[in-house]
Amino acid sequence: MTNRLSGEFETGLSAFQGHGLAQVGETSSTIADVADGLATLGIADAEQLVALASVEGTRPYLAEHLGLSIQDLDTVVNEAEKAVPSRLVSILEAPGETDLEMGALEPTQEMMAEAEAIPIMAVEAEAVALPNSVNWARMMPHYFCSPIEDPIRT
Repeated sequence: MTNRLSGEFETGLSAFQGHGLAQVGETSSTIADVADGLATLGIADAEQLVALASVEGTRPYLAEHLGLSIQDLDTVVNEAEKAVPSRLVSILEAPGETDLEMGALEPTQEMMAEAEAIPIMAVEAEAVALPNSVNWARMMPHYFCSPIEDPIRT
């Protein structure tokens, strides 16, 4: 354990406090072989690997990144699943809804009706006639002007 008072922290620990790949790699040579490649993707624990591999369409890209065949990747994922409690594996293998890309559900008809019923608070004002041009140069502080353009210093 490192001295946390000096500002040094242990690296390689997942923010999710899962089963670290380094720990799992001690008992599984297949995970130890790919741990560095997984770390480049930010995967620090077995739970993250199981969850990522469960998302449809990610296994071919993950296998390509790690330089493995799909069968070898399946072996690595199976080794990771052995380190994770079976109840958690069943949760991780069922990714959430995929239609929430933007992080929100479509509003219901009731929500839309309520939003449309809110009165508009805009104040109607008449258009004001403006001059053709405005010279704001005299309003600028003299330190923004060069000595040639500054009437105060010249």
